[in-house]
Amino acid sequence: MKKNIFLSLIIAVFFCQINTVLAKKAAAVEIDSTKLITVLSPEYCSDINGETRISFKAPGEKTATVKCWIQDATWGHDSVFTPVKLNRQGIGKFIFRADRFPHGPLCIRINAGNDHCYLQLYNTGGISWNEGIPASPPQASGMKLVFQDDFNGPLSISSSGTGTTYRSRHTGGNFSSLPFADFESPKNPFSQKDSYLRIRGDVNKGSTGLISTQYSCSVQYGYFECRFIAPMVTGSWPAFWGVTSPVEGERGGDEIDVIEAYGAAPDLYQANWHIWAKEHTAAPKPEDIHMTNIGGKSNWSATFHTYGVLIKPDSVTYYCDNIKVWQHPTTPYLKKSPFYVMINLAIGGGGWPYDLRRYNNVADMYVDYVRVFQYPRENEQ
Repeated sequence: MKKNIFLSLIIAVFFCQINTVLAKKAAAVEIDSTKLITVLSPEYCSDINGETRISFKAPGEKTATVKCWIQDATWGHDSVFTPVKLNRQGIGKFIFRADRFPHGPLCIRINAGNDHCYLQLYNTGGISWNEGIPASPPQASGMKLVFQDDFNGPLSISSSGTGTTYRSRHTGGNFSSLPFADFESPKNPFSQKDSYLRIRGDVNKGSTGLISTQYSCSVQYGYFECRFIAPMVTGSWPAFWGVTSPVEGERGGDEIDVIEAYGAAPDLYQANWHIWAKEHTAAPKPEDIHMTNIGGKSNWSATFHTYGVLIKPDSVTYYCDNIKVWQHPTTPYLKKSPFYVMINLAIGGGGWPYDLRRYNNVADMYVDYVRVFQYPRENEQ
C-alpha cells in the first residue's frame, strides 16, 4: 500500500485543486426553468413497454422535433418523428412505439427552439440488438482473452476490491463533485438490469459510481474495451480509462483516458494520456474524437458504442466502434507495469457545473460489457 501513496497524493491534489474551483460554482447552477423543455410523463429513467404516451412542455414554442436511435443491419440510424404540434401552453404529446426500438436503455431527444431535452428510458420490451459480448475484434488478433464481464449475473463490487471483481474506489481520490459511493453503502449507485450494469448519478442520494479492475485484472500490453451508453446532462463526465500498477522502487505511473465525455459537448469526446511523477505531464492537447463524423454518426448518449485501446511496446492506439481514432508512442510506465481499467459516471468535476434538476436529479449510465485481451507470453506461444 505504501507504494501507492505518492501517486495517490499527486492525483488527489490535482483533482482537489480542480474541485476547489468547482465547488464555488457547481453546487447549484441557476437556470431559467420557464424556458426549458420539461417531460411530464413518463418519469425520467423509468421503464417503458409497448405503446407509450410521451407528454412534455416547451414554453413559448409551437412545434418540437423528436428523434430516437433505432436498429438496422449496420450502425443503426435516427428515427425522426413527425413534428409535434404544441398547444398554447406549449404542451405536446406523441406515441412512442417501444416495441419497434432496441431493448434496454434508450434516449429520446426532444428539441424545441434552442433547447434540447434528453429523455432516458429503459425499454423492457423491444428488439434485442447488439446486446452482449461480440466476437473478438481485429485489433485483438493473436491475443488471449483474460477478462470479460457482460453483467448478466450478480454484481461483484466492494470498496476494498478484496475477493470481488471490482473495486468501487480510486486510489487518486474522489474527483467527481457528486461523490462516488460504495456498493455496500445506503447510497449504492450500482444495480444489475437484464444484462447491463447501471451506474446511477443521483443528486437526491448524493452519489454516483466508479468501478475498477485494480485487484482482478491488470495486464501489460493488450487490448482493453468497454461498451456503454451515458447520460447527456449538464456536468456529466462518463469515462473508460485506466492507470498502471505501482512500479517497485519508483513513484509514478501512467494514465490512459480511452474516452472522457462531457455533457456540454454532445458531438465529441476526448482521449488523453498522463504521466504522474514528480511533475505531471500530459498530451499537449487532448485528442477530440468527433464521433458524429465516423461510423454510424451517433453520439455517446444516443446509443451504445464500444471504446477500446490497444497498448503495445511502441504505441498506444485508440478505437471507437473498432475504428482507429488516435495513436501516440507508448508512455514510459506502460513499458514497466501492468495496466488496469476503470469505468465511471462522474457528475461535475474538472471545473464545470452540474445540474440534473430538469431530470428529477437522476441520470443513468449503462455498461453492456468490458473485456481485456493480452498478448500471449513466450511460453504460451
